[in-house]
Amino acid sequence: MAEESALLQDTPEVEIGGRKYKLRRLRTEDVFAVSRMMTRALSNAGLNLMALGDLVGGFRVIAGLLTDDLADWYASLLGVKPSEFREMPPEAAPTVLEALERHPDYRAFLANVYRHLELLGSVLVRPLT
Repeated sequence: MAEESALLQDTPEVEIGGRKYKLRRLRTEDVFAVSRMMTRALSNAGLNLMALGDLVGGFRVIAGLLTDDLADWYASLLGVKPSEFREMPPEAAPTVLEALERHPDYRAFLANVYRHLELLGSVLVRPLT
């Protein structure tokens, strides 16, 4: 039922540099992209998902370890080219992350990323909360 109501909700809109952008819906390709980013970042930092805590907080930690991959993904969410995103004002990255956390699909999306990683056995995952 919660997933149904999330599908009916509108996605967040942000304003960056005086221009408005609407975040798109999260899709399966995003599960693959974020799983890949998280695995790489955790491996490089010598961590696993158990060390990150809850879903949202864990993604914030990972986001802090990423640069190019995250910029490319944020650009995809806004429907712009990665090069265009990189040229946006400095508030672009935190603005997109804040909007992503308001996204109706966000918590279910992160739960599916964690579940995907757990099923692949690529990292240790604590029970979802």
